[in-house]
Amino acid sequence: MTTSEIPAPAAAGTGLTRRTALAGLGLALAGTAAACAGPKQINGKTEAASGTVSLEKWVGGYWAAGTVGEGVLHFRGRDYPFSISGFGVGGTGVAHVSAEGNVYGLTDPAKFAGNYSLLRTGFVFGNIGPGTLYLENQNGVRMQLQARRRGLMLSFGGDAITVTMGAPERRPAPQKPATK
Repeated sequence: MTTSEIPAPAAAGTGLTRRTALAGLGLALAGTAAACAGPKQINGKTEAASGTVSLEKWVGGYWAAGTVGEGVLHFRGRDYPFSISGFGVGGTGVAHVSAEGNVYGLTDPAKFAGNYSLLRTGFVFGNIGPGTLYLENQNGVRMQLQARRRGLMLSFGGDAITVTMGAPERRPAPQKPATK
């Protein structure tokens, strides 16, 4: 059933409105993401962060969203650059996102690369745009990031993100021909 197929209430005070259904779905997804992507309880103790991440990315779309960016994994005293790209659903607008946070479940930097599922929540209006990003890859590596956004965007949805280790390729600046 799509959101346009959710029936309007038959009488005031009864039934399920679209707004209520979407709000409930949103809370359920956000709660699931928070439970999956953050620290886990191990023997009654909260799991310690394995490392930290900082990243910069651009997000844009109209219900379907595209993401491209780069970041740095800080793990055991070393910095590992990476690039990200992906597509998803949910959200309207364009925003530049700066995010930082903790990485959990990482034992080897080689396990950081891969395909991540991302749940995102938040909004952007000018320079006002807090939000949280929850990511998890096929190796069990999880990230919980606090995002600062600039632009104009309503962001609530999910993405499939690919993390590739190494600095993104940069094309050299064009050379001017030598003049005689």
